Amino acid sequence: MVKKKFIDPEDGKEFTSRNLAKKHMHKKGHRGAVIVEEVIVIEKPKKGTSAIAMSGKKGKNTRGKTVKQKKMQMAGKLYEGYLEDGDSRTQALKKVSNKLEEPERLIIAWLQTLKGEQKKNVKVTKAPVEEKEEEPEEKELIIKPKNFTKWIRIMPQYVDVLKPHLEEGMEIQINPENNNAIFKYLHLQSGVVDYWMFHYNFTGVDLENSDILYILHQIGPTNEFKVWDSAEMEVWGLEDVSEDGCLLVNEDSKLSLSSSVIMGRLGDVPLDKLGCVAGTFVDDSKSLTSISPEHFQFATEEEEGYLGYNYGYSRQATTYKPKPKPKFVKYPIYMMSDNYIGTNRLINYDVYE
Repeated sequence: MVKKKFIDPEDGKEFTSRNLAKKHMHKKGHRGAVIVEEVIVIEKPKKGTSAIAMSGKKGKNTRGKTVKQKKMQMAGKLYEGYLEDGDSRTQALKKVSNKLEEPERLIIAWLQTLKGEQKKNVKVTKAPVEEKEEEPEEKELIIKPKNFTKWIRIMPQYVDVLKPHLEEGMEIQINPENNNAIFKYLHLQSGVVDYWMFHYNFTGVDLENSDILYILHQIGPTNEFKVWDSAEMEVWGLEDVSEDGCLLVNEDSKLSLSSSVIMGRLGDVPLDKLGCVAGTFVDDSKSLTSISPEHFQFATEEEEGYLGYNYGYSRQATTYKPKPKPKFVKYPIYMMSDNYIGTNRLINYDVYE
C-alpha cells in the first residue's frame, strides 16, 4: 500500500496533508515548496492467514501425516471393514481397539473426527438457478472540482508580504494605468488565500474600472460573464452596461455579456471610478442592508382587531403600507474570474459616492 507524506523542506517535519504542511510553514516563516514523498507500507498478514504455518500440535506438519493421523485413518478403515464383515458396531469398535492397542473412547473420538472431515469434503450441489439478464453496471461518477482563475485587488503594502509564499498558478500583477496591485490565483487555492488573509490581516479591495479592463484583457474576448453575489450565494444574469459604466443585472441567470462587449462599454467611462453592478434585485428584501421596518407587515386589519379584542386593549387607527417594490441599487465589484464578476450585497455603492 502506498501512502504520501508531506515534509517541511526546512525543519523536515512530516504531515499527512499538504494544507497542514503549508500552515506549519507559514506559522514558522519557512520558505520553499512542500516535499512530497511516497512511502510503501507493508501490511502485516492477519493471524491464521499466513502461507507458512508452524509445525507442531497447533500447526500443520509440512513433512506429511503424523503417526497419530495415520493411526486414526487405519482405525477408520478397520472399523468399516469389520462392519462389512457383519460385525455389530460394538464388536467392530472392540476389535479396532484391540488391533491398535488404543482405548475405545479414543477410537470413538477418531471416528467422529473422520466423519467430520468427510462432511467438509462433500461438495453440495445446488439446484440450477435461472440466469437473469445482466444489468449494466453503474459506473461511479467521479466529480472533480472545477478550477478557474480569480483576480482580486490588494493593498500595496501586502505585495512584499505575499511574494515569498506564492505558489504555482499565483501571481501579483501591477496595473500600469493606476499602479494598483492585482492578486491572481486559482480557485482551488482559495483555502490558502483565505488563511493568508487571516494570518496577515488583509482583505480584497474593490476594483476600479481600469482594473476590470486590465483583467478582461487577460481573458478571451468571447468569454461570457454573469454576476456572482457572495452574500446571497446566488448567480445573476447580465443584460447590459449603463451609460455610467454599471453592469446591469437580471434575475434570469441565463443572460450574460461577453468580455469584448463589457470592455467596449467601459472604455467611455472614467477609469478611476469604482466598478459596480446595479439593478432591481427581486430578492432585495433578503439583503442584509436593505431590511427596514416597512418590510415587516405582521397582520391584516381584521387580524389586528381580533387580537386587540382578545387582549382587551384598544389601538389607534394604523395606516398599512403595501410592501415596497424592489429599488434600483448599486453594489461594488470585489472579484473577477474567467466567467464571473463578484459582488457582495452587504455594502451599497452609495457609500463610496
